[in-house]
Amino acid sequence: MLYFENCNLYTKNKIIKQASLTVDKLEIIEIITDKKFSNSKAINLNGLNVCTGFIDLQVNGGGGVLFSNNPTIDSLKTIHKAHLLRGTTHILPTLISSDVETMQKAGTAVANYIEQGNKGILGIHFEGPFIDVGSRGTHKLENIRKPTPKDIGVIIDTNAKLRSLGAITMLTLAPEIIDLDLIKYFCDNGIFVYIGHSDAGYDLMEKCYEIGVCGVTHLYNAMSNLSHREKSTGEPGIVNFALSNDDVYATIIMDGYHVVYSSAKVAYRSKPQGKLLLVSDSLSIVGSDARTRFKMLGKEIQINEHGACKDEQGILSGGSITIIDAVENCHKSLDIPVELAIKMGSEYPAKALNKKDIGCIEKGYKANLVIFDNNFNIKGVVLEGRYTEIK
Repeated sequence: MLYFENCNLYTKNKIIKQASLTVDKLEIIEIITDKKFSNSKAINLNGLNVCTGFIDLQVNGGGGVLFSNNPTIDSLKTIHKAHLLRGTTHILPTLISSDVETMQKAGTAVANYIEQGNKGILGIHFEGPFIDVGSRGTHKLENIRKPTPKDIGVIIDTNAKLRSLGAITMLTLAPEIIDLDLIKYFCDNGIFVYIGHSDAGYDLMEKCYEIGVCGVTHLYNAMSNLSHREKSTGEPGIVNFALSNDDVYATIIMDGYHVVYSSAKVAYRSKPQGKLLLVSDSLSIVGSDARTRFKMLGKEIQINEHGACKDEQGILSGGSITIIDAVENCHKSLDIPVELAIKMGSEYPAKALNKKDIGCIEKGYKANLVIFDNNFNIKGVVLEGRYTEIK
């Protein structure tokens, strides 16, 4: 059992001042207002803030490791630890457009990680390789392709294995290069299909949504952008669709550079609560010693003052923020209340993946907690009842 007292608790529906919290090995047992425990093992948090663990649906790397370079169990452990120490208890390791053998290896690594009883990995996110060449960003040109029977088999088999373990598969693709029947097949098999790295128009996006597509990946970035019309076709694009459809999820990289804050504010005001999700798109730099530059996929990547990463050609190549940074940016630069910014990085992603036991501090939910001060510095984390103090 763990006993925390004297904290500001961000629960699902309210903030409780001077609260106490009891968790057992797996789940939250009791939330108490204005009371201290007589138990000598109680941890006095001295007015620190406590919220549920953050959930990141797009994590490329961490701890000096890029998942696409080395998709192994050891890599997953390193990447997850780097994000856990920044308050992100659960991640979707993301494989950037790769050959089919690497996709298979990545899926197997995630399944084996979960089977071995390790915590914090929710499944896998295949970002590509079925994307538009013109919107590929930093993805390697030689890996981008239309799906082959072997590709399809690997994705379906990986998803079946992960679903048997209670995990999920997320797939980012460009619908203009894939038959709608195949997209529907992925959706019908329980894969969470998002649209990204795409130049699709509004009409095609409507058709995708009708067959089960969930949302869009890193809103504004690597997609047909917001316009009153698209010059060549007269048709608006993906951003128009995402912002005008209340039921569509949109992930967003909130570092002020991938999306400037004025545009982020438009997205926040346009989307209903629960549909705009914070992601990091983070690279190996998180939790590493690198500060200004590092290597990725054979390229030298430079980090700017916003934490955004660019390759030698100046192409955006991911980020170095984590969800706690995105929450801070939401609050300080968009004037979003802290409690709502927290939900954008925890409760709402959990709902998007149909996960009903994480993403909230409520009795019966799994014991995943983040302890932080008023300057958004992480002071401790709890992953399914295991407490780590951070100094």
